[in-house]
Amino acid sequence: MNYRSIVLKLSGEALAPTDRLGIDQEKLAHYTQELSDAYQTGVQLILVVGGGNLWRGKDAGTLGITTTEGHHMGMLATMINSLALRDALRQSGLPVTLFSRLPMPTLCPAYQVKEALQAVEERHIVMVGGGLGVAHFSTDTAAIATALDLRADICLKGTRVDGVYPKDPALHPEGVPYEQVSLATVWEQKLRVMDMTAISLAQDNELPIIVYNAQKKGTLKKVLEGGREGTLLVADV
Repeated sequence: MNYRSIVLKLSGEALAPTDRLGIDQEKLAHYTQELSDAYQTGVQLILVVGGGNLWRGKDAGTLGITTTEGHHMGMLATMINSLALRDALRQSGLPVTLFSRLPMPTLCPAYQVKEALQAVEERHIVMVGGGLGVAHFSTDTAAIATALDLRADICLKGTRVDGVYPKDPALHPEGVPYEQVSLATVWEQKLRVMDMTAISLAQDNELPIIVYNAQKKGTLKKVLEGGREGTLLVADV
């Protein structure tokens, strides 16, 4: 299947060096090339990036920081990653428009659906940072909400594994990922794919999701061209 418009959710960890927090130059270059190759296919690209390589919300409590402020810090981390990737994409000659759900007028426009849709139609890579702009929601949920706002055909989640497994592949390396699985099964079995709010939102709106290994060179383009990569999550209707 060829897609008209997609949302790609990249975790912040996808940009992290192997043994520490931060942004790795080689990984930044890798995803810039992946997105450049994907752009050449003609698909409309919308990107949501997490912030876990810079700040992990679970660390807030250990530092005596409230959950709400921890989430605010995480939203700021997504903007740092978005700015880094925007700059890398622009240096590659690609048209990019970054919006933020947290008002940051000196950095980029505030997220508005009409303006974002216009940028999509103008063949810009559209990036949406700042999570959902409110605490207590993950960037997974922000990615699904963005896909619904901007009328994307599908949400792709780029990870470090080859798809969705019945059991944690770190603990059960002999496992084989699903080729296809229902969003209801993901919910019922609490499979580690996205947070359950994102899964519920996708199910309610019949939005399919593909979970694939974004670290493998060329995989994003293969997915967009209909190649059998990763796991397809579909709604029960």
